[in-house]
Amino acid sequence: MFVISAVDGWFPSSRAVEDPDELEEERRLMYVALTRAKDELAVVYPMQVYGTRRGADYSIDQLSRFFDRGVRATMQRIVVEEPNETPIQPAEPTSGPAIDLRAIMRGRFAK
Repeated sequence: MFVISAVDGWFPSSRAVEDPDELEEERRLMYVALTRAKDELAVVYPMQVYGTRRGADYSIDQLSRFFDRGVRATMQRIVVEEPNETPIQPAEPTSGPAIDLRAIMRGRFAK
């Protein structure tokens, strides 16, 4: 199973970040996506995002805020590069409140 575009601004949507209820709905959707994988799960996100198809402006993006450091530490990271290309350095994490997805999901979905 693949979860694509797992980048802040896309998942969760930048429109949902302002509203706590919408952000919680995005978190619930991510939980559902992640827990439906039976054998393997691939979380895919771009390192660069262009603002428009023709625009030269782009941003270096980061994995969705729904993945805390503990979860990130268990993930295998694979970066696709062109042969003989200098690897792109990932963006530094932004400073903000840490979100413990595992604790939130346990509290919300525990039986």
